[in-house]
Amino acid sequence: MLRLSLIISACLLGPVSVQLDDPKPPPKPTGCEVGAEVPAFYVREITGNRPNLAICLVCKNGDRPAVLISARKIDSQVERLLEAVDRTIDSHRAEGLRGFAIFLSAGANELKDLPARLMTLAHDRNLSLPLTIPVESSTGPASLKLPEDVQTTVLLYVDKKIISRAHFKTGELTDPKITALVEQAKIMAKTAGPSPKSPRISDSKLEAEPRSSPSVYPARITCRSASRQNTRRTSDTSLAGCVL
Repeated sequence: MLRLSLIISACLLGPVSVQLDDPKPPPKPTGCEVGAEVPAFYVREITGNRPNLAICLVCKNGDRPAVLISARKIDSQVERLLEAVDRTIDSHRAEGLRGFAIFLSAGANELKDLPARLMTLAHDRNLSLPLTIPVESSTGPASLKLPEDVQTTVLLYVDKKIISRAHFKTGELTDPKITALVEQAKIMAKTAGPSPKSPRISDSKLEAEPRSSPSVYPARITCRSASRQNTRRTSDTSLAGCVL
């Protein structure tokens, strides 16, 4: 009887289909997250080959391995970091390693005094690393989504893709962590290597109209980056997702 009841129930209900939801793809990394693409943005060089000129250094560095330092405050540890990264880039320039530092400010008054401080810093520490200030706003490019509660951020990227990120709040940037960052940059440079097939982007395509004062920003700037073809990079998986 029980078997007959089950058969009748199955006939009344008809075939039962079970639909499983497709798994959602993981969200695409954005901003300064590991795996995200470094957006093109303009900075104003305070030191470097073309001081007081707005330029897209992300575009200029192209697919090369690069170190991007963002700092909200200049202290002795930030100076040590800049010097260590500067020397590392100089010793691995043939392997394509590049980099720059962008300094953020809390307001217009602080921004006004920042260029002179950066020029003095570059002179005292003998830095060739470009020291820059943001063009978009004093708080930096919005597309990078830099945390407001972090004093210093260091991004390592290859072919404009972030492979390592480190955030440091006040007092967290120690000498051992600076050494670890430098070692990561060396590994990245050796792994990525130079890219002889990549065409060099003309500086004229990266620059904006120069202004008489570093605190006066261009109203509208359009980044014109040359396309890069036949370029192949090898990422070092040991660096992926590394956060100090």
